[in-house]
Amino acid sequence: MKKKKIQEKKESLFSKKRTLTYLMGGFIILLMAASALNMWKGEKEEVYDYNGLKFLKTDQGLWVAYRGEQQIVLSYSPEELEKIDMPSNVNILNYAQKIYISTDDIKANARAMDYFKRKIGITQLKPYACTEDKEGCEDLPLRGCENATQGQPVVIFKKAEEKIEEKTEEEEEEEKPVEEDLVEEEKKEEIKISYEENCLVMEGTSEDLTKAIDKLYFIVMGI
Repeated sequence: MKKKKIQEKKESLFSKKRTLTYLMGGFIILLMAASALNMWKGEKEEVYDYNGLKFLKTDQGLWVAYRGEQQIVLSYSPEELEKIDMPSNVNILNYAQKIYISTDDIKANARAMDYFKRKIGITQLKPYACTEDKEGCEDLPLRGCENATQGQPVVIFKKAEEKIEEKTEEEEEEEKPVEEDLVEEEKKEEIKISYEENCLVMEGTSEDLTKAIDKLYFIVMGI
């Protein structure tokens, strides 16, 4: 009987040591995995310093910075926005009573107009408007630069005109390897921005208009 008890004690001690070994091994593996994950995140992290603010690119592709407790969120990096020339006097929009958002193509510019409405929460916004009476504008007011006043300025979004040059068959054959890239370049229009007599006009693709709104947001926020 005594021998049996000794054997049971030895087995119990061995079992405890084995369990402890497994726990230690698992803990070490977790530490290594966590360290590797942190290193991977560090390699992927994109940061851009702009005017004393540190913008960090999130997993959703947004750029976020903090000024005190205020969160600043952009769809595009400050580096990209530096390429856009925005009239400095647009900050007068801060003092407007109301703002009309108008467009020459309600369908093409709906995304940019919605983004402006969400982003530039500086005044009470009027309903959407159109610059001329056309399809999609039947129930909307008509507003152009001629209707803009200091108290009620107008922001107009214009669809960029796509200009594709006609080419001969010989030219098309020569440029065939890079045909897709060239077509994209030909379609892409540089954004045009002007601000005169309380009327801000922005003309470009939907992507370019979104960038312009981010740049306008910079100016309005005093960044």
